[in-house]
Amino acid sequence: MGAVKGLSFQTDPLPGSTFSFTVRLPIAAVAESPAPATQGRLPRSQRPLRILLAEDNPVNQKVALRLLERMGHRVDAAWDGQQAVAAVEQTEYDLVLMDCQMPNMDGLAATRAIRRLERGRRLPIVAMTANAMPEDRQRCQEAGMDGFLAKPVSTRHLYDLEGLGAPGEDGLAAQGGRRRA
Repeated sequence: MGAVKGLSFQTDPLPGSTFSFTVRLPIAAVAESPAPATQGRLPRSQRPLRILLAEDNPVNQKVALRLLERMGHRVDAAWDGQQAVAAVEQTEYDLVLMDCQMPNMDGLAATRAIRRLERGRRLPIVAMTANAMPEDRQRCQEAGMDGFLAKPVSTRHLYDLEGLGAPGEDGLAAQGGRRRA
């Protein structure tokens, strides 16, 4: 039997090898529990938005699309940063939800490209990423993003983000989003 700082192993010719290890991790803060569902329905937005969702993970994309659509929004999807930039060139959106790590062009590069295209109105772009450290938030802000959602994104966080456009509320939409009929 051998040992290497925190790892032990035993090798026998017939049954094979056995490895074991010990990891000491700090206790993490308890995550916010999701808000209770209201009779299985999501509250509808007071102001339907046209949203671009840039997300390369099919499961994350499907979940976010369905949640946003159930809130009453029109949502288009892009699988990478290049598609997101092309979509913004073709369509006027009220909001972009941008994954930071995507193939071909990441969300930070896509945001910079979108900012270079802007003439006048600033399109709100919100990062959606599993990287939730302060330096990650800083990189998103430096790239030109207006907000930050840590994955997994909860229904409550999406709805709070939507404080976006309810009458009399200050939110991302108030920073540049337009009312659509």
